[in-house]
Amino acid sequence: MKYRVYIDANARQMDTSQRTLHGEYETPEQAVAAAREVVRTRLVEKHRAGMKAEELLQRFAQRGETAFIMPMDASTLLDLNEHARECAERLCWCEKVRN
Repeated sequence: MKYRVYIDANARQMDTSQRTLHGEYETPEQAVAAAREVVRTRLVEKHRAGMKAEELLQRFAQRGETAFIMPMDASTLLDLNEHARECAERLCWCEKVRN
């Protein structure tokens, strides 16, 4: 079975005309890793110096892109919102520590 990772714009979720295929993967673990990487990359793109994690998450939710995996089953269930929150906190914390 192939696992496909799709990307939707957060502002236009469920608008399939705006959906893009990120990639196809042989295992659910590969698909999950790819979906998480999409979220991390999009957060880094939305981050601005001095931004707090809450601001970054709000900006991401309004204007970002997120991934989802098809088919959805027990092996591909993941909370990308929780992953986004963890990444945003880590990104903003690392910036704070460096400064």
